[in-house]
Amino acid sequence: MLQFPQVRNGAEFSKCTRAKKRGEIMNWVRRSASRLGLELFDFESVETPGERIHFKTFELFVAVQAVVWSWVWAGQIQQFEAVVRPRGMAEYVDVTFMFEGGTSVANACVLTVCLLLGNLRILPQVFYVLAAASLHLQYVARFSQGSVIHLAHMAGTSVVLLAIAMTLFREPVLRRRFALGSILFFTGWSYVMAAIAKLAVTGPLWVDGRHLWSWIRMKSVDTFSETGVLGYNSLQELALSSVVISTMILCVGLLTEAVGFLLWFRRVRPWVTLACIGLHLGIYLSMNILFHTFIYHLLLIGLPWGRWIDRWIRRTRPDAWRPIIRVAETLA
Repeated sequence: MLQFPQVRNGAEFSKCTRAKKRGEIMNWVRRSASRLGLELFDFESVETPGERIHFKTFELFVAVQAVVWSWVWAGQIQQFEAVVRPRGMAEYVDVTFMFEGGTSVANACVLTVCLLLGNLRILPQVFYVLAAASLHLQYVARFSQGSVIHLAHMAGTSVVLLAIAMTLFREPVLRRRFALGSILFFTGWSYVMAAIAKLAVTGPLWVDGRHLWSWIRMKSVDTFSETGVLGYNSLQELALSSVVISTMILCVGLLTEAVGFLLWFRRVRPWVTLACIGLHLGIYLSMNILFHTFIYHLLLIGLPWGRWIDRWIRRTRPDAWRPIIRVAETLA
């Protein structure tokens, strides 16, 4: 007897199609996550001496930044009397004890010792966590009065991620790879979120060049109050000469922030790093706001220093690099 294949009804066919599409989407997500993990962490590749030296240099840079900010804030905290606007843990814990006596100075001492011991790899999983908590406490106490500064954000985030790396992993190479990869991830994400925040608050009209005119003139008043000189540099004059030019400047800045996630990918990372540094230099020239710590941070994590150092070692006297390599292998 002749048999015909069973024909599914419309509901079954639609259900199968949706399941197939979900499967394809999940496969794409897995492949993308695997590629992103390889770009950021690459746990399987062999670590080179240049990579160890690069990591230790960046870690010391973060530690010095954190210590300097903590001591600067310690002197300022001692002048406060009450919390005006609680932030972070200050929303749940009364931090007014930081304003009394030399508590903020003692906390700066604790942070300094913890980061020193963590860098010497003496119980880093303990002392980095304590350093992160100490720095956050210092931060929320200092900025409990309202306004905040952004210059310390990269250093604070890096200390937290180093603490997580030291806690999650025991193998030194895995700690280093996770720390640098996660710092790159959140650095790129921070630029993307900056672009989203601008559009969320103001909408597409944020790029209206007249906004830049207003910011330039407002900052010129601040500069005049500090220097006693009222004037504009070449970039400011160019922006003020035409609304089209000022709009183009804002468009370039917004686009640069929006593509910050490309820092996650090694092939384009150096070029995106230079674009972000150009963004900060443009902000400085147009509005006299210098995010110098961000520039240093980008220079250290966004350029292929590990590969360059390995090349310098091969081209110069390897014996001269041996003590540095030994220290990096011991403490990195």
